[in-house]
Amino acid sequence: MSWFDDTVAAFGKQLGLGSLAPPREGVLQLAFESGEWLSLEVMAGRDDLQALILMERSMGHPHEPTARSALARAHLIHGDPYPVQVAVRRSSQDWRLVALVRIPRRQFTVDRLVHAMELLRRWLGEALRPGDRRA
Repeated sequence: MSWFDDTVAAFGKQLGLGSLAPPREGVLQLAFESGEWLSLEVMAGRDDLQALILMERSMGHPHEPTARSALARAHLIHGDPYPVQVAVRRSSQDWRLVALVRIPRRQFTVDRLVHAMELLRRWLGEALRPGDRRA
């Protein structure tokens, strides 16, 4: 899958991390000092392969109003140009809000990957802002 590997390697260089490469299992995960995790992987889409870009951040319990608001918000707000999908995941330490976009293989470039990462980071920040009850 050189299209994916080549883009991920160039992305790593742009971040100053050297040449990144997904492990044999195909999922590359980066942990940031902020506590966010970024995961990159390939999945079969409806018509072709696609890259999945997932970002996750610690959140309160999923029954708290902020978490419910974040999940409801996914039905109303779409990322430009890709819709944002969300899920809640329990890690060994806490509950995590996961936001994800899918980029078709032919559109997967370093610029689109950086845009998706920025979109997801902004989306999670807005979704989990304390006191924000927009839905």
